[in-house]
Amino acid sequence: MDILKKRPVAWLVVLVVIVFGTLYGVHRSVSAASQKIEATFYNGVYLENEKYTQPSIQSQLDKRSEAALGLVTLGSRFSALEAETGALRAARQNLLSAQTITEKYTANTQLQSAYQVLYAALTAQDLGNRAEAASYYASVLDGAQAVIQNSAYNGAVAAYRNMTLAAFPVVLLKNLAFVSYPDYFGLEG
Repeated sequence: MDILKKRPVAWLVVLVVIVFGTLYGVHRSVSAASQKIEATFYNGVYLENEKYTQPSIQSQLDKRSEAALGLVTLGSRFSALEAETGALRAARQNLLSAQTITEKYTANTQLQSAYQVLYAALTAQDLGNRAEAASYYASVLDGAQAVIQNSAYNGAVAAYRNMTLAAFPVVLLKNLAFVSYPDYFGLEG
């Protein structure tokens, strides 16, 4: 243990502790803040100016999933629409099984395309008294998509990334500290 009593070794130990402590602190603080931002994807973004919490993107994806199920149910009544119905059913299942925000975005995009194809095919059919139900499901899908597009979530992610990239220790140490940022809901990131 005499080696620890030497001044150069003691300074090296202090330096190593400071470096690892700084890296750990950067990682921990940025990761905790990132988790708070990402939580707004599931809980909604609070708009300070309006004193209002927007509906979360996840809640709108849940609404879209339920409305898509309604359209699948309507489409399954028409054997001529088997392919369109199957495509929306598969897109809905992909949305339900998506785990990450990026996967949810991709699945939602697929759901949007499949929904539009099935809805167009459904409106070409004689739906009778089910036309109102098809219109209702379409309006829920469109309304939830509009809420998603107007969400402040991606803006919050961008503002956070810009803020942390301008912060002194983070900009220099982000790669060494394995800093992870919240994902965009879309292709911005």
